[in-house]
Amino acid sequence: APPTDMTIQLNYRGQLAIAANTHSEEIEPAPGTTLADLVRASAARHGEEFASLVLAPDGVLRSTLLIALDGDQIQNPDEVVLSESARELTFLPPHAPLHELHELSSNNTYLYH
Repeated sequence: APPTDMTIQLNYRGQLAIAANTHSEEIEPAPGTTLADLVRASAARHGEEFASLVLAPDGVLRSTLLIALDGDQIQNPDEVVLSESARELTFLPPHAPLHELHELSSNNTYLYH
């Protein structure tokens, strides 16, 4: 395979795993992909409830979303470009009470476009 092919594992925890209906998946990001790009791509793949957990209504990444790249927490996902050495990304949702998450998921103002 050409050296530009990279595979990275995405791990979802808590409510994110429930919303995505999976705990992990493997993707092949394009060169130059930032962590924020990956979050938005996951949101587009996994639907409205997942998107509402990781993105604010204006499409900005939620500051409460924790992202770990190969075990290190990332503070500035918009600026971090995936390197070819990257192997694993873990997304941890904000610890909101379950009833709030239910209200979010049934609230049509959180549609993701």
